[in-house]
Amino acid sequence: MLITYKLKLSLLIKNLNKHIKEEFHNTEEHLQVLGLALFIGYILFYFLNSLFFTTTDYENLYLRLIVAILALPILFSKYLPQKLLKYLHIHWYFTLLYCLPFFFTFMLLKNPHSGIWQLNGLVGFTILTLFVGIKSYIFLSCSGILVALSLFYFTSIEFHLPDNFIGMFVSYIPPIAYFLIFSTKQGKIYNEKIRAMKALSGIIAHEMRTPLASIKLAVNGLKSYLPILIKDHHAAIANGFSSEPINPARLNLLAHTLDDIEHLAQGANITVEMILTKLKRIDKNDLEGVYSIADCVNKALDQYKLLEDIEDIINFKPVDDFRFKGNETLIIHVLFNLIKNSVYYIRTKGSGTITIRFKCGDKYNKLIFRDTGTGISKTILTNLFKPFISNTRHGTGLGLAFCKEVMEKINGSITCKSEENLYTEFTLDFPNIEDH
Repeated sequence: MLITYKLKLSLLIKNLNKHIKEEFHNTEEHLQVLGLALFIGYILFYFLNSLFFTTTDYENLYLRLIVAILALPILFSKYLPQKLLKYLHIHWYFTLLYCLPFFFTFMLLKNPHSGIWQLNGLVGFTILTLFVGIKSYIFLSCSGILVALSLFYFTSIEFHLPDNFIGMFVSYIPPIAYFLIFSTKQGKIYNEKIRAMKALSGIIAHEMRTPLASIKLAVNGLKSYLPILIKDHHAAIANGFSSEPINPARLNLLAHTLDDIEHLAQGANITVEMILTKLKRIDKNDLEGVYSIADCVNKALDQYKLLEDIEDIINFKPVDDFRFKGNETLIIHVLFNLIKNSVYYIRTKGSGTITIRFKCGDKYNKLIFRDTGTGISKTILTNLFKPFISNTRHGTGLGLAFCKEVMEKINGSITCKSEENLYTEFTLDFPNIEDH
């Protein structure tokens, strides 16, 4: 029985963590704005209120200083070490709870008849709708109000709720409900767009399969008979049966052209397979195999070599190979995506190399993928793993979103750090498994 409760609790915590991560990533691009607003706004209001307004309202500088301290990791999130960055979404969630529902509820309890604080309270609870969905909004609001009531109880000589406290919160419900409904509707519209674009991409990819297969069959047929035709042509020239001899260089080019067409068809077919794999729902039953990461890297490199020669820019030595539990095909597609993007940025810059290495650890084994191409700007870096957002000319924006989804499905992660004109480095964390 105890084990069952522990498993249920573990699953609940895991699902809650996943939910927080999703909401955090949806607003990640506004992190610095949020951090700056919290850091400056709360402290600035305190001094402006005390300098320019004569008021008897209750104030607490210490509560505001806590807000400023909590805002610092959010404000400077780009400079946090990787170990701390993994927990930023938890810190962000707690900061929202403290700075919005808790802080404004407590200040309303201390200033029940202040028109300014009644307005501030409405603004605070409304701002929360911009960062979280309905479920999180209810959880954070209820938690913040309960904690504020508890602190108010322990800091009051005689505890009693203000007469207008409940009525005040009831009056907040209509505007807050409107904002919640509006933000939810916007989210649904966005998800519908993604589904429509995925469906269209899937249709196009499926339709491309048939002509590609036909091209491949035609090329194979021509390659079978072309040497015979060329031989017969030479025999006809030698025996005087042909009046229009073909330049030998052109005949040689014709033979190689078929190889080029076959090569391009194979590359296009790989691209189609990758698109379809990205669009397909990942089934947990397909993530039970155990594979070598070095084998996956080699297979991804071999596939990309069908598109273009990259021997001169690849630096890969399979030292510290490790095994992972998941799906080999999906990981190969993840690596193919990283190779494709890196090659694009290196070709754009005109120089650069790709280095792939492994690093084994106690909890996670790492694949570190680094290129010295153009790098990625900080503004783009914040949206890097969101679907249908691309920084390449012909990108779909599915690639890195797909990589993130795959790594999270195997209980791993993918992160990126980059400096413009210097490098881009992806780190793929694979959960360590016991030897089989």
